[in-house]
Amino acid sequence: MSIAQYVGFALWFLLVFGLIFEVPLAITLMAKLGWVDAPFLRRYRKWAFLGAFIVAAILTPTPDPFNQCLMALPMYVFYEVGIVSAGVFNKKRSPEAKAAAPATTSGNGTATAVPAGVAGDTEYVGVPTGRR
Repeated sequence: MSIAQYVGFALWFLLVFGLIFEVPLAITLMAKLGWVDAPFLRRYRKWAFLGAFIVAAILTPTPDPFNQCLMALPMYVFYEVGIVSAGVFNKKRSPEAKAAAPATTSGNGTATAVPAGVAGDTEYVGVPTGRR
């Protein structure tokens, strides 16, 4: 094995494992955008396991099953971490919080809910301009 082959092998492994470590971040982002949620991800858990081994078989530069497992198992573990993060970051507002949010009337007469902790127009404090 030459130096060029070794460096190519090492860089490929580093790149692929770096991408695998981004799986929970990608799942969390998709959950925040509303594309997926935790029950959806749990329902397709078996397919994710199979998909992790298929992707690992394609991405590993050697045909041995050890390297495939070395890549597929962390990929599946990160999928599970992504399910947990999707459950945490895709929380819907509770009915109590929706009921506690005051409603304001906009200029056209329709009521809009103001999120909890946001002050109304009467309590707005302007940004100081430095002039007196």
